[in-house]
Amino acid sequence: MFTILTPSLSGIRRLSLLLLLTLLLPLAPLRAAEDLPRQLLQQLSNDLFDQLTAERSAIQQQPQRLFDIAEQLLVPHVDLARMNQWVMGRYWRQATPDQQQRFAAAF
Repeated sequence: MFTILTPSLSGIRRLSLLLLLTLLLPLAPLRAAEDLPRQLLQQLSNDLFDQLTAERSAIQQQPQRLFDIAEQLLVPHVDLARMNQWVMGRYWRQATPDQQQRFAAAF
């Protein structure tokens, strides 16, 4: 009777495999989603490097051009409002809307 209630070793392996697949299957879309930020950063890095290389002499003559290029390429992909809150931490909630605006403009 004890052998009837105890699953066989191959049954345990099947159950373990099924459990493992059940746990790992939902992670497949996460892996794909994890690659998207990496691809975006790689593309942005390549674009930034290419543009800086192409405009090297202009940047040497006008250093402000470096900041213009960085702002043009990077700022559209950055949540500046969230970064402002993160930088100020708990003080963000204590600041008045006017202070928040002034900080965002300075940042």
